[in-house]
Parts: sequence; structure tokens; C-alpha cells
Amino acid sequence: MHKHYWGDITAIGSLPDIGTQEGLQLVLRSLPRIPHWPQFPKRPQEYLTHQFLQVLVDYDIMEVSQNNNPTINAERPQFIKKLTAFYETYLEAAGGNPAALEKFAIPDWAGAGFSALVNELEKNRQFKPAHVKGQLVGPLTAGLQIMDSNNIPVFYDDQLRDVVIKALTMNIRWQVTQLSRTQLPVIIFLDEGLLHAYGHRDFLGISAKMISDAFRELIEAIKENGAEAGVHFCSRADWDLLFPARPDILAFDAYSYFSGMLAAADKVDTFLAGGGTIAWGLIPSYEACFEETAASLCQRWQDYIKRLEEKGVDGARLRRQYLITPSCGTGFYTPDIARRVYQLLQETGELIYKTSFAF
Repeated sequence: MHKHYWGDITAIGSLPDIGTQEGLQLVLRSLPRIPHWPQFPKRPQEYLTHQFLQVLVDYDIMEVSQNNNPTINAERPQFIKKLTAFYETYLEAAGGNPAALEKFAIPDWAGAGFSALVNELEKNRQFKPAHVKGQLVGPLTAGLQIMDSNNIPVFYDDQLRDVVIKALTMNIRWQVTQLSRTQLPVIIFLDEGLLHAYGHRDFLGISAKMISDAFRELIEAIKENGAEAGVHFCSRADWDLLFPARPDILAFDAYSYFSGMLAAADKVDTFLAGGGTIAWGLIPSYEACFEETAASLCQRWQDYIKRLEEKGVDGARLRRQYLITPSCGTGFYTPDIARRVYQLLQETGELIYKTSFAF
């Protein structure tokens, strides 16, 4: 049975700061079947630590400064006491306590687009998407940007990494709970911008198992809360890190980094055979979007599929079990680029569907 988002389009999440309502309308107009809540990363308050990990700030576990990376200093006075209080709240939230879960929320001031989307979909019952999409920072991106007292990323420290992961799992539960108010099926993407760090000489202490285990815990949290689990990764990345975590959707920058998928062709075939979905980031989310057309991108996709078929991947599944997305978010580009990306996404998705999915 086909998943009813196969052949659809969605986007990664971030937009330039064109205003919350204008951003929301761009999303709803462009993505009528799988809208996402709009993030505005140029707003200082929408930094990842505030959107997804504010609970660690509230419990005085993490410090956030304007000019430096956030820090978790385990040597501060009363740290163990504060950590114990955090884990008690985590266990209460995991046990179903709504007040405890609310402590893991995206604050309204740090994610205006989230509440704007939920409120609009609750209010406008005539607008009926197939799914609604949430997103949050990936574990490696969070764990490499938060530092310990020695200015070493907390991802290296088992205890501090666990604190970050636990906070993210409850943010997942909160997002799914809130998005489910729309009475729509929910998709949650983990946005992982630093997967390419694996194997880099500056990060040799990070093992494949550490990465896969972190993803597994978050993906299990998404699924346990009744949502579909996606991972978005941009730039060059090792696909083998993600398969053990068993995501439902793998979303990648197909415009610039198709070679990574080609290198993992045998496991891609197994992933598709198990019902997995490939989200192709075909639409360049930067200036190159003005140089492309729906026809040129559709042709690029068909060429990619032929090359994968030559590697033994089932072409019929490739042409069914897909989503089309931008290559990444548009949050750090101009409003004109964002509007062009979303327009081109619509046009390309429609053309690919007509040529490959209609039946």
C-alpha cells in the first residue's frame, strides 16, 4: 500500500525573515499537502538552543551568550542538583505529565511560526493537507555546537550528550502533541547539517556508533509518538550512518551531492524495499534556483534514477517512494530566492508526478 505522501512535495523549514504571517502564507500556498512550520533563523531568538533546548537554559544547565557557542559546564556549583531536577522533569514528561512536557516546548517567542501554523490549521478546517511537518535540530549539529567547560563539543561526553538527546526527545513529543491538534498525520524531520563531520580529522573521536545511536534514540521517539521520522542532511555525508537508525524518510541535497547516494546504492535498495522514502533535495535553495527550470530538474532526477538502476536499485520503487524538496532551507538567503525556490518546487513536483507517479 502506498504511503499517501509519496509523490508529494515539502520543504526543510527555514525562511528569510519576511514576517511570520507572510512566511506562513508562502508555506500554505506552496505546500498545500505537506506544510511545515516556518523557522526564521535570522531572528536571534530562533537559534537552535532557544527553539529546541530552552529547557536546559531554564534549568540553568546550559548557558547561552550572544557571541559564543552555548556551554554546559559540569563543574559549576550545584550542577548535579540541577541535572537531577532536569531528569526528574524528563521522567515526568515521559510518563505523560502534560505540565512537565510543556517545559520542553518551543517558546512562542522563539518559534512564532510553529504556533502560527497550528492555529491556522485548527481554525481553517476547509484547508485539509495530507500531513503536517515539524522539524528540529539533529543530534550531531546540536552536540557539536554546544561546548563543555574545556571548549570541547558535548557530543564527545556520554553524560552531556545524553542530556541534549533527552531534551530533544521530549521536544519531539511536544511537537507531535501540538501538531496532532490539527487532526493530521505528523512527519518530523531531524535537520542534520554536520553529518559530514564524521571522519574529518578534527572529529576523529566520534565513532559511527555514537552517531547512529543518537539518531536511533530520536527516531524511536518520533515513531513512538505516532509520527513518521525523517532525517535531512546536507553537504557530503556517509549514508551508512543513518540506515541503522531506521528512519522512514531520508532527505538529502540531491542537487549537489548525488554521489553519496550512488555510493550507498545497495543499502538504498534495501531501504526502499522496506518501505522507506527518499526525499530528493532537487531544488537548489540558493542563487542557482534562477538558472534551473522544472524541466531541467525533472531531467536531472530521471538521470539520477537511471544511474541508480544501473547499480541495481529498483527503479519502480525509486519512481514511487519519493518526496521532492529544496536542497536545504532558505533562511539565510533573500526573500526573492525563497519565493523562487518554493515556486520551482511546486512546478518541479508537479512535472515529476505527471511523468513518474500518476496511475
